[in-house]
Amino acid sequence: MPTVYEVDHHHKGALLESSVTVNKLGTTITENQYDNVVEKVIDLAPKYRDMTDDQKAQIINNLSEEIRAVHEGKYHPFEDSVNQEFNCYNRMNTTDPTTPGLFLPVYANTASNSNPVSNWEGMCYGNITMTYNQVSDSTFEVTMDLQDKKHALCKEAILFSNTQINHFEIFFRSGSHKMTFNNVGQAAETAEVFDGINAFYFCEDLKNEFESLAATVEIFVSFTAEGMPKIVPDFKVWGSTSIEAAFLNFINITMEWDMVERPIRNVDIDPSTVKSGDFFAVTGLDGLSAIIMYGSGSYIDHSVMALWFDDGLYIVESTDPVIKRTPFQEYMDVAHRSDTLMSYLPITDELAEKFNETAAREFFFEMEGVPYGYHNFLYGWVDTPEDNWPPVLPQHFAPILFSWV
Repeated sequence: MPTVYEVDHHHKGALLESSVTVNKLGTTITENQYDNVVEKVIDLAPKYRDMTDDQKAQIINNLSEEIRAVHEGKYHPFEDSVNQEFNCYNRMNTTDPTTPGLFLPVYANTASNSNPVSNWEGMCYGNITMTYNQVSDSTFEVTMDLQDKKHALCKEAILFSNTQINHFEIFFRSGSHKMTFNNVGQAAETAEVFDGINAFYFCEDLKNEFESLAATVEIFVSFTAEGMPKIVPDFKVWGSTSIEAAFLNFINITMEWDMVERPIRNVDIDPSTVKSGDFFAVTGLDGLSAIIMYGSGSYIDHSVMALWFDDGLYIVESTDPVIKRTPFQEYMDVAHRSDTLMSYLPITDELAEKFNETAAREFFFEMEGVPYGYHNFLYGWVDTPEDNWPPVLPQHFAPILFSWV
């Protein structure tokens, strides 16, 4: 039995170092290092998504600078990924391992019948060789030979994956590691035979990976206040909050568009003047809206339409989580009290005469409750082979990521 020594925390030694940090989850950590003990005080945020506005704004600003670096040609994420020059050290300008997107792995190589042996340098091992062997129609082998370990306690985390197969391994020991994949189904077999099995390696430790994931989720989720517009008591000065200022800066850098404040702030719309087919363009001054606009190349982030039903006028929309309708005045009241920008574009008289309200209502009732089309949205972002590629996302990893969602 090992001997267990109990440290008397009531009799601390000399204080060597003290620090206070706030991580990507909004948690404040106070650490005191004494010569005989280390103590931490962890002040948890009220809930997971309660980062401060300044922290959220910093995430957007950091992402803006990364995209600026791509535009200025400082690094080329798509080309470097395809040419296998994309690694943990050059994929972004930042040195902060908890930056959004850095939880994603880096493409190492593909093993297949046409490329049975491949080699690369990993984070822990300086020389990694992957060998592929097709045993039968339903079985293949992958042998990993890991050499030149960089330090005694490091490990290599590798994801073996294609659109049908996902397997995660952590390698602590040097030498040969043989993996046999059995019971490959017909769909997986097709992907494996023609596309091979990809190897992706992770750059950061578990703590940094998790904080990077949390920061990424903040961009896509938290800024919408869990699916609803963020209600504010009064209309603020344009760009007065740190998040709004970060949003405007992001749009200026990524889309080269300087959003100008409009002199008219609120317009009351008489519902009796609204026709079925009238269009409303919606934009929120937040992180999710910025990402949607950047990804889609649009100057708005959401589209809704007015449609009359037997019981009154509604706004119909496809949104998270489902296709739905909201009474017109209720929708407008929320928009007026929130950070949402809305532009009203009435349908022309000529098109109004051609608009088939009955068919539109029937189509809506067929689609009501259908889940929001995240798959189409994601594919719409990567809509060209090379020219619209998000930074950090490895080209080979995109189809695998899409197969998960």
